[in-house]
Amino acid sequence: MREALDRYLVECEWGELVQYGEKQAREQGIGPEDVARLVEEYRVEAQSSQA
Repeated sequence: MREALDRYLVECEWGELVQYGEKQAREQGIGPEDVARLVEEYRVEAQSSQA
């Protein structure tokens, strides 16, 4: 029973996080088509700051 409750709580928290992320993306005008480009830009920036 405890394991089921733990899993339920994790799924609820994950759902809240997803909703928050979707809201932030909408407010910034970011759509699914932008994600790959933004991830690549972040990786390049992070890599250049480590050098």
